[in-house]
Amino acid sequence: RNFRNEGISTNHNPEFTMLEFYVAYATYEDLMDLTEKLFLSLLTKLFNKLTITYQGDRIDFTTPWQRISLTDSLRDIGGIEERALFDSKTLRDVAKSKGVELEENEEDGGVLAKLFDHIVEPKLIQPTFIIDHPIQVSPLSRRKDDNPTIAERFELFVGGKEIANAFSELNDPDDQR
Repeated sequence: RNFRNEGISTNHNPEFTMLEFYVAYATYEDLMDLTEKLFLSLLTKLFNKLTITYQGDRIDFTTPWQRISLTDSLRDIGGIEERALFDSKTLRDVAKSKGVELEENEEDGGVLAKLFDHIVEPKLIQPTFIIDHPIQVSPLSRRKDDNPTIAERFELFVGGKEIANAFSELNDPDDQR
C-alpha cells in the first residue's frame, strides 16, 4: 500500500496499491514488452479472455498495443496543430484556450503534459503506451540519445486512466548532478 499526501478527486486517491519493479539493463521498450506480457497473463488467468468491458467500453488487450509519442498524441488525438506544440507562446495560448491552468513560469514540458492530461488522456480507451515524454516532467529518466529534451519514458493508459508509468533509468552521473 502506498500513500501520497496529495489531493483527492474522482481520478486520484492518495492511498493506493502499486506494483514497482526494476530490471537491470532494460530499456523502456523492454518494459513495455514486459507490461504487455504481464497484462496478457493476468487477463488470461483471471478471465480466460483478452477483452473486458469497463464503464460500457469494450477494451481489447490483444497485442501489440499502440505506442505513440506524447506530442504525436496531442496532434493526432487532441487535434492540436503541430506548429503549436513547438512554439512556447502558441502552446500556452492553446492550453489556456482549452481551460488548462498554468503556472506563471511553467516550462514547455509542463504545458505539454497538462494539455495531454486535459485533452488526450480521457480519450485513451484501448491500451495505449504514450511514449517519449518531455524531460522536464520526467525526473530520473534517461534522455533519448537522438533528442536530449525527450525522456525514454512511457505511461500506459486504459479506459481513459493511467495504469502504468515507467522509464529507462538515468545512469549518467553528470546528468544526475
